[in-house]
Amino acid sequence: MKEILDQLKGPFTDILNVGRIIFYPFGGALIVLPLYMILRLLLVMGEPGASPALTTSFFTQMSIDLKHITMASWPVTFALLASSVVVGFLLATVGFPMVLDGLSADVNTEVEREPLAQSSFSYNYPLLRNNKDKEDYAGWLISEYYRFIEIATYIPLGGIIGLMLSEVYVGVFLLGDFARSGSPGLTAAHTMFLILLGALVVIKYYVWPEIWAKRVLIPVLRNYLRAKRNLINGLEAKPPAQHQA
Repeated sequence: MKEILDQLKGPFTDILNVGRIIFYPFGGALIVLPLYMILRLLLVMGEPGASPALTTSFFTQMSIDLKHITMASWPVTFALLASSVVVGFLLATVGFPMVLDGLSADVNTEVEREPLAQSSFSYNYPLLRNNKDKEDYAGWLISEYYRFIEIATYIPLGGIIGLMLSEVYVGVFLLGDFARSGSPGLTAAHTMFLILLGALVVIKYYVWPEIWAKRVLIPVLRNYLRAKRNLINGLEAKPPAQHQA
C-alpha cells in the first residue's frame, strides 16, 4: 500500500489526505442519513392535505424514507455524499478536544513512566535507515497508528450521534401520529422509541466508557504514544553520523 501511495504523490494526497477522505465520510454519513430522514419526514407532515399528519404506520413510513435514500437521484446522492464529507471533518474537529485531548494527556503520562523499549523498530529506526532512503517510513507508520485512533474514535461517535437522531426521527413520527385523529394508544413507534432510548443509555454509560474506551481506544492510543516516544528518543540517542548508517 505504501508503494502504491508513493505513485500517487502530488497536491491531491498532500492536501486532502486520502486516508481521511476514506473513513471521515463514513462517520459523517452515520449522522447525515438519519438527519435526512428527519427532514423528509417533516416535509411529509407539512405537505398540503397531509392532515391528519400521518396516514401510514411507523415501519411503513421508515421503509419509504429508507427507500428514498437508496433510490435517490444523482443530485440527492451527491448532496448526501458531500454533506457526509463535511460533517465527517466537523465531527473530527469537535471529537478531538472532546474525547482524544483528555485521553491523550492521561495515557501519555502513563507512557512517560515506562522504560524505553530500546529493542523496538521505532527506537532503532534512525540507526537502521539507509542513507539512500529518502522516505521516513517510521514517521509514516506512526501516522498510520494515529489514523487507527481516529477510526476508533470518530466512527463510533458518528454512530452514537446517528442513534440519537434516529431517536429524534421516531419522536417526530410519534408527534405526527399523536396529532392524527383516532390514533391508537401504544404502537410499534412507542416500542422503537423505548428500545432506542435504552440503547443510548447503555452505550453512553457503559459500552463507551467501560468497554470501548478501556479495551479498544486507550490501548490503540497507548501504542501510538509509545511508538512516537520511542522514535523521538531514538533520534535523540543516535549521533547524526549514525542516522545515515
